[in-house]
Amino acid sequence: MGTNEEIEESRGLNLKIFLFKYLRFWYWFLLSVIICLLGAFLYLRYATPKYQIVTKILIKDEPGNMDSPFGDLGLMQSNRNVNNEIELLKSKTLMSAVVKALEIQTSFFVEGDIKQSEVYSNSIPIDFQYENIDSAAFGSEVKILFNEKGGFKWVSPIETQTYKFGEKFSNKFGTFIVKESFNKSEHKEILVKFRSVEAVAKNYLKKLNVSNIRESSVIELQLQESNKNKGIDILNKLVEIYNKETINDKNVILKNTIDFIDERLSFLVTELSNVEKDVSQFKQQNLITDVQSDAKNYIDQATEYSRRLEEYKLKSNIVQSIQTYVNDKNNDGQLIPSTIGIDDPTLQNLLSEYNARIQKRQQLLNTVQPGSVLIKNIDSEISNLKSNITGTLNSIERSLNIARRDLNANTSQFQNRIQAVPAVQRKLLEIQRQQGIKEAIYSYLLQKREESSISLAATISNSRIVDPAIASSN
Repeated sequence: MGTNEEIEESRGLNLKIFLFKYLRFWYWFLLSVIICLLGAFLYLRYATPKYQIVTKILIKDEPGNMDSPFGDLGLMQSNRNVNNEIELLKSKTLMSAVVKALEIQTSFFVEGDIKQSEVYSNSIPIDFQYENIDSAAFGSEVKILFNEKGGFKWVSPIETQTYKFGEKFSNKFGTFIVKESFNKSEHKEILVKFRSVEAVAKNYLKKLNVSNIRESSVIELQLQESNKNKGIDILNKLVEIYNKETINDKNVILKNTIDFIDERLSFLVTELSNVEKDVSQFKQQNLITDVQSDAKNYIDQATEYSRRLEEYKLKSNIVQSIQTYVNDKNNDGQLIPSTIGIDDPTLQNLLSEYNARIQKRQQLLNTVQPGSVLIKNIDSEISNLKSNITGTLNSIERSLNIARRDLNANTSQFQNRIQAVPAVQRKLLEIQRQQGIKEAIYSYLLQKREESSISLAATISNSRIVDPAIASSN
């Protein structure tokens, strides 16, 4: 027990010796604390602040088209992939469009007591307009110095000139008009910095962070910017342009589908008109007003089989039209229009994947060269998908031909029974049956065209803003 007390006493003595050894340098510790606090104060006082701007959007699910009024058209089959949407939001194409829309390739600064401060939008003391900016201006700075005569001095690395407010002038940097702004300011010197759209877009992409929140369908966009209002406008405009692009992508497929339906309708109108003329002429020539009821049952059965046969013929024509479209070299790199009445999920998925790759390739070409590895990889994927689509179409066509042979056999059985009906009446029923079939097909296609047109007019974005862009207060 005594041994433990001795050990504790020894530890206490060692601690006291340690403290006394360094406490004699107390003034160095105090000086270090003062210097650190002073350095922190100066940094916070004179450093340019950075604010965190955040917005959130929800990527809507599109599980398929069976619940839509045009479900059997095969429109908009693919689900949205959140990772793909993240890549789109981070694309140089979208950010460049934001820079152009907000015209932030030109920045304005005012001199403070210690540092320059950026002014934006309504805070800019001048109304700065330009018709064009020459590439010679990119990366350069121009000072605009106000004078008391209602004008200003333009000071650039190349030249110094004096102009009047509201006067259009041209120099090596471009063509400009500078007006006094309603936002009067005590600042008499404005610094204008010119940069290219590509350089500004690249800079903001470095500061942009796009992430998926906890594996949900919500995407969070974060941007660090020294000017709160500017950062908020950039994120809001980025989401706005992204939504417009997604709507445009959907509309391309819908327009192709409408064009395809219009082509079929034009062909059917001609056929239907000819059949209607045949009915009218036949009745006039043979003075027919009704058909014997004892032949009607046979005719109804034959009509049903013939209607189904025409449907399979229509499907076969559609398959052949798609095959021709796919095999036509002139359509390489173009979206394949949606199929009508072909309810094959494998084909729909392949067409959806093919169109998605085509759209992605078109977007990549805005940022990379045609010979890049990314383009070659996606071209390989497109080629494989095209081969699979061709094989699937061939398989579908074989199945349709088998079904048509079976229907022809069944139709022949009823045709034999109809032979007993008087020739004139039988001929009239056959003409009327053809008329009814073509009218039904025409109505079907006309309905689908109207549904596609309504869908085109009512196309909405695949995303919804959860939280608008908000800047941190610190």
